[in-house]
Amino acid sequence: MQENLDAESDYDNATKNNKRASPRAVWTIAAVGVVGVLVIGLIAIVLPNMTERIKFFTTNALSVLLLDVIVVQAYIYSRQWEVMKTQERILERQAKAFEAQVITMQGQLTAISKQADIMNDSLQHTRSLISQNDRAIDAARDMARAAEASVEVAERNVEIAHDHMWHAQRAYLAATDIRIEGSDNKRMFHLKVKNFGNTPASYVDLFLKLELSESLPDSRAYDGDIEWRSLGAIPPSDFVEEVTTIELSEEEQKELARAPGTFREPDLYCWGCIRYKDVFEDGHVSFFSFKQDVRNVARVRPSPTGNEPD
Repeated sequence: MQENLDAESDYDNATKNNKRASPRAVWTIAAVGVVGVLVIGLIAIVLPNMTERIKFFTTNALSVLLLDVIVVQAYIYSRQWEVMKTQERILERQAKAFEAQVITMQGQLTAISKQADIMNDSLQHTRSLISQNDRAIDAARDMARAAEASVEVAERNVEIAHDHMWHAQRAYLAATDIRIEGSDNKRMFHLKVKNFGNTPASYVDLFLKLELSESLPDSRAYDGDIEWRSLGAIPPSDFVEEVTTIELSEEEQKELARAPGTFREPDLYCWGCIRYKDVFEDGHVSFFSFKQDVRNVARVRPSPTGNEPD
């Protein structure tokens, strides 16, 4: 009988502690979740370079709330587990008391045996509930990990979409449609700077040089103090045509007039670079280099090297 009284006292104490601690802890966890949501909202408002504030806030706020719910469930399950452990101890003590009564009270052997069987079933059921709660906690942890993985995938998808849009929509400038006019001592080169992209190019500057050289010029080897030609902005699929001239001496004219296949030293080159900005405020520099065709002096073709569009 004393064991039964002790077990009931333990159960009453555990029940009082559970009722006293559970609401307070649950409200504390909920308050932490609210604070987390407020912090995320503050970050979404304060950070200056964030472009998708609402999406950032909703994605991360939902993750914080989901984590908060999982923690609350885990806490409730742990409290239930403690109560069930207390019930298990009580049942074990009662089983021992009934076994003692069987020895001293032979007349009640049948009834006590049946009652012991019932209590044993209750004990197994309690242990089954504990096992189910353990599995529920594991499932909650798996859900938390899955939520974290989903957030990472969503962030990666945003980065991929941004990169795709940047490459698909930015401006691409290149030198094209080079042609030569004039003869004798003056040659005029007509060059088009065309936008092959899908958005306008702004702050377009052109450096263009005509040179009679025995070797292929390096289009990157230009002085930083060169004179740039400002072309302004170029819309998509549009172009700006620039013309530059070069005067040749009689000796240079004779060198260029030699027939194809004969020994000739200098060739006429048109080279330079284009710098510009796209709509994303990113700067780009495209290099170009063209050479007069020795078989057709009116034709200009790209040089073997020096053409590097950006």
